[in-house]
Amino acid sequence: MACYNNGDFQKYFNENMDALGLPSPSTWFDASMTTFGVASASVELTGKFGGQTALRTLAGATFTGEKLIIGAGLLLIGYAGAAIGSAAVATGRSLGCGTRMIDVIGYIEKNNLQFKGYKEFYIRHPEVYDVNHSNRESFVVKVRHQHKLFECA
Repeated sequence: MACYNNGDFQKYFNENMDALGLPSPSTWFDASMTTFGVASASVELTGKFGGQTALRTLAGATFTGEKLIIGAGLLLIGYAGAAIGSAAVATGRSLGCGTRMIDVIGYIEKNNLQFKGYKEFYIRHPEVYDVNHSNRESFVVKVRHQHKLFECA
C-alpha cells in the first residue's frame, strides 16, 4: 500500500469534488436530507406522470414548483454521479495509485451503488474520475446548465 496514508481517502475525495467545481458534502446527514427530499418529490412526480415520461414533456406539463423539483432531481443526479466518481477516485488513489473506468465500475458494483444508466454516465463523463481529463473544470457548468447530458442516469 505504497500510496495510502491515513486520511488520504477524504483528502482525495475532496480534491476531486473541488476539481469538478462541486462542494463536498459536509456531513452524511446533510447529503441524505437533500437526497431524500428531492427523491420524495421525484417519486410523487413519477406517480403523477409515469416513469417513462420524457424530460421535455415533463417540463411542458408541470407547474413552476414541479419544474423546480425536476431541475433539482437532475442536479442531484449529476452531483451523485460526481460524488460516486470521486469516491472511486479516492479509493483508486489511496489504494491503487490511480483510477480507471474499470476501477469506477468495480467500486460501484462492489458497494451496491448502481443507478439507472451509471455505466453510460461514466462513459460520457470521464472527467468525473480521470484527474488528467481536459474537461474536468467544465463539469460543474454541464451539471448546472446542460441537464439533457444527464438523462442517461
